[in-house]
Amino acid sequence: MHYDSAKSAVTEQAFIPSTESFEELWADMETLSAESGGSMFYFKLGNAVYGLDLQSKEYIVLCADAAQSNLQVSASQEELAWQDTANRFGAATLVQMQVANRSRTNINAGTGQLLRPLGYLGHDLTVGLAEEGNTWDLNGITRELPLSALEITDNYAKTPDPTRYEENGVLLSDIDVTGSRVHLEKLSKTGDHSFRVIGSDTIVSNSLEEVAPRVLTENSAEKEKVYYTATPRGFQDRRARAAASDAVSFDSAPRMQVDKQSDDGARYEAYGQGKYLGRFQTAGEAINAAYESRGYVRADGSMLYCRAGTASARNIKSPEQSKDALLAARQNGTALDLYGTDLRAALYFVANGMPLLAYSDGGAPLILYGYDRATVSLYRIDDGTYFKLTMEEAERMFENGRCDFTALPAAR
Repeated sequence: MHYDSAKSAVTEQAFIPSTESFEELWADMETLSAESGGSMFYFKLGNAVYGLDLQSKEYIVLCADAAQSNLQVSASQEELAWQDTANRFGAATLVQMQVANRSRTNINAGTGQLLRPLGYLGHDLTVGLAEEGNTWDLNGITRELPLSALEITDNYAKTPDPTRYEENGVLLSDIDVTGSRVHLEKLSKTGDHSFRVIGSDTIVSNSLEEVAPRVLTENSAEKEKVYYTATPRGFQDRRARAAASDAVSFDSAPRMQVDKQSDDGARYEAYGQGKYLGRFQTAGEAINAAYESRGYVRADGSMLYCRAGTASARNIKSPEQSKDALLAARQNGTALDLYGTDLRAALYFVANGMPLLAYSDGGAPLILYGYDRATVSLYRIDDGTYFKLTMEEAERMFENGRCDFTALPAAR
């Protein structure tokens, strides 16, 4: 839509049909829906990023696989970055784009390295550097490629070189770029493809001014939902001007069909506290988000998880009978991979009659088959013994083992 102040009219410029739900479409637009100089409109739809020429009504595909290319967009939607090759661990080249002038810059890795865009601190891109092949293989599955260093670029070139975070003999994992902070875990290498967590750290940008959302809302008893915008520091009210259109024109723009580029495989949709929480690449990420918000997760149109469906206690009989099926499903890739799911959230599956294949922090295979408010019941596959841990002991053990849980897929 375009607002013409001279004509006091809002005009539809293009109509792009989508099969996404309203919640998914809204989340995509919140990620990226930015205009560049009145001539191009950049937007995320599904698992791709497109650029629409507002004059010719033709479009280009900037990033065909946003999920595997680790797409990152700044909070202001003025910058975006992605890998030129779809690989969740990283790529040899990153592409960074300035929306305002449509300029692109390539960031190239050194020999034997991979780069991974991690997020924006304001306008500055945080990039992870990793050594190819230095993977973390956990209980027979390659799970991560730990980073050897972080670099934070200065988008406005106030300093010629990026800020670098690096420690000798320390690798980095679980990077979370939020607001003005970068949270991370520190690892030490214990074998060719094994690591252990040795601590955590937080990088804080003291010079960063938080970027507020462009449109905010609040509930009012008198006016119900009120929409407003935050003004920048030093804004003078005499510069403010409000206008309302006299006309809205739609159904006149050309109908455009954009080609679906790829399926991101992220069919785990989390909901909680009455809202859509997002679409996630892994079941563990979605379940953890839903657990925190007392919500639920849907996958391929069916309910996968619901926090309210977790009973206070459950005990499954004859857990040893499930070990062969669980091990075989994990081996052939047909199992429900719950890697990274917090223990208390994973108990939902036990509550619903599904024993879990779990691994201790030492890599011992276990069957988690029961729990109550204070304890967790486990079966040790290697020697056929049963034992119990307190809930706190079990949480520590599984967290140290990266919460590697597996369930048999539910019957459809």
